[in-house]
Amino acid sequence: MATIAEERRIRMAAEEIGRRAAEEFQSDVVRVKVHFEEDWNGADAIYVFVVLEDRAARPTKKRDAAMEIRQYVRNAFQESEIGIIPYVRFRTETEYREMKDPLWD
Repeated sequence: MATIAEERRIRMAAEEIGRRAAEEFQSDVVRVKVHFEEDWNGADAIYVFVVLEDRAARPTKKRDAAMEIRQYVRNAFQESEIGIIPYVRFRTETEYREMKDPLWD
């Protein structure tokens, strides 16, 4: 179990990674949100929700953009020594608007 200071450091580092990913891929990304929750196994988890521009979501473009962003985020987490592998999820702008999922806001 992490101390309060350690949890704060992890949150700050994860949120900074999300900001850097949004900047790095600004031509394809509308927004990035970092969410902290337990995973399906009850372990601490970090979810990185990425909303892609609709034009970036054409089938081949979406796959390429998603792969690059996912790798960027995973590498950044590894380099930061957070110790938690992030779950990176994607939606298009249209999917985001239609689904109205509060986790993504």
